[in-house]
Amino acid sequence: MNLLINWLLSAAILYGLGEYTTLLTIENFVVALKVSILISFIAFIIRIISGFLKVLGCLTLGISYIAGLILQLLAMPIALLRAQPYIQGYAIAGKNEAFIVAIILTVFSAIILDRNKKSSR
Repeated sequence: MNLLINWLLSAAILYGLGEYTTLLTIENFVVALKVSILISFIAFIIRIISGFLKVLGCLTLGISYIAGLILQLLAMPIALLRAQPYIQGYAIAGKNEAFIVAIILTVFSAIILDRNKKSSR
């Protein structure tokens, strides 16, 4: 249930950013929902890989740990950029815009989901 709420929330934020800013272009809410699901999947795969690199960091005196940590921090912008060729009606201008959108998504998701957890108690 939490995953579905996160997808819908991300789709709403992406659609709003597409409508009211020049950071990205999204045709409609269905496209925003597809983008949300795809970037969640890509970010999940990247986080799995980064976790593996962090485990290897114990064996390589921390070098792989640092690489895994950096990869985990960049998972959302990478996912935003990599989702473009797979979805018609979605475009993001460049790397800087991907970082900004990733920060906005993370902040709004954290605020809203945290508020939902507090109200359900």
